[in-house]
Amino acid sequence: MKSSKVKSELIDWLKTFEDCVRKVDYERAKPMFYPDAYCFGSVAELVQSLDSLVKKQWSKIWPNSKEFAFDIDQLCCHVDDQEKMACLILPWTSKGFHKDGSSFRRPGRVTVVLLKDVESGAWRAIHTHYSLTPGTPKNTFLSIKLGLRGEKTSQENP
Repeated sequence: MKSSKVKSELIDWLKTFEDCVRKVDYERAKPMFYPDAYCFGSVAELVQSLDSLVKKQWSKIWPNSKEFAFDIDQLCCHVDDQEKMACLILPWTSKGFHKDGSSFRRPGRVTVVLLKDVESGAWRAIHTHYSLTPGTPKNTFLSIKLGLRGEKTSQENP
């Protein structure tokens, strides 16, 4: 890590994104990514744009899980010498739900590659790779019986 200022900016990025996931706030999260970001997800094998990321990953998981959190204490970070690119690796956790409504711990790991935007100076993701910890159920379900987010219909992610 080059400077405490950069580390603080990167941790702020993680905390902001964590809040977006928890609040299912796609619009606030979108500017945190480049439009042409390439990503792997826990359900999406490979997406090649931000729009695809929202459609194939975020919309399948965010409304169907709770308590998403990065484990900032385990953050591994590399920043290039010019402080224009950062690679973050850390675990995360969330709460998933079985079809019967019972919950389970849903841990995973993530790699995030961020580039410093030339115009705004903000850190933006160009690549993310989310994976579940081995042995974690892939599917999480949200049922209206759970009353978690006020949805009118049941949803299942593939």
